[in-house]
Amino acid sequence: MTPAAKQYYLPAYIFASLTDYYEADLIVESAIRLLGHENWKSKEEFSNWLDGFSTDQKHLIGDFVSFLNRYYAEDFENQEVYRNVLVNNEFKP
Repeated sequence: MTPAAKQYYLPAYIFASLTDYYEADLIVESAIRLLGHENWKSKEEFSNWLDGFSTDQKHLIGDFVSFLNRYYAEDFENQEVYRNVLVNNEFKP
């Protein structure tokens, strides 16, 4: 998926995750994977992608990550990539 496609789909992933977390299932994981720079070709590519979001959008992403960390972190305890995104929330306002 291209960086532009990732930026396009992330809001839908977030919406689905917040609307019905358990029904969203793999969509939640996809959203978290998009937010983990380990899953990008380079940290620079990840940073460039983040630059495409407005400040308000970054705050919303941070709130989403904080929400997942607060209510569903135990679902990701044994998955390092997910834990890194949730604990190191680079999107905090």
